[in-house]
Amino acid sequence: MSYKPEVRCRGPVILDERVVTNEILRKMPAPWTRTTFGRQGVPGVRVVLPRVYTSVDRVLKTKLVATVDITPANLERASWYDVWAATVAISGMCVRNGKGGSSAYLGDGGKMSVTITEEPA
Repeated sequence: MSYKPEVRCRGPVILDERVVTNEILRKMPAPWTRTTFGRQGVPGVRVVLPRVYTSVDRVLKTKLVATVDITPANLERASWYDVWAATVAISGMCVRNGKGGSSAYLGDGGKMSVTITEEPA
C-alpha cells in the first residue's frame, strides 16, 4: 500500500519547521515492516497508541508536538514508514507555512492519524 497524503492544515505555528520537525523525525522510527498499532490492553497490539513526539524551542518557550493516534478502532496494521511519511507531509504542507496540521487515513484500514500542534513548553 503506498502512502497518499490526506493532510489538513490549521492553527498557527511559529517555530522553524526545519529545526523542530527534523528533531521529531529523528526520534520517530521509520522501518518498512508492517506491525500492529492499537490501544493498551488490546490483544495483538505491538505499538501502543497514542504515541507522542516533541521538539522544544527553549528560546521561544514553545514546543511542537506530533501525536500518532488511532480512532475509533482498537487495532490497525501499518508501517512506521507510513507514519513517518505522513509527518514529513504535514511538515512540508503545513508547518512550513506557519500552521499545524494532521494526516488521516493511515494504515490498512485507514484508522490511524498523525497530528502536529504547537504548545507552550
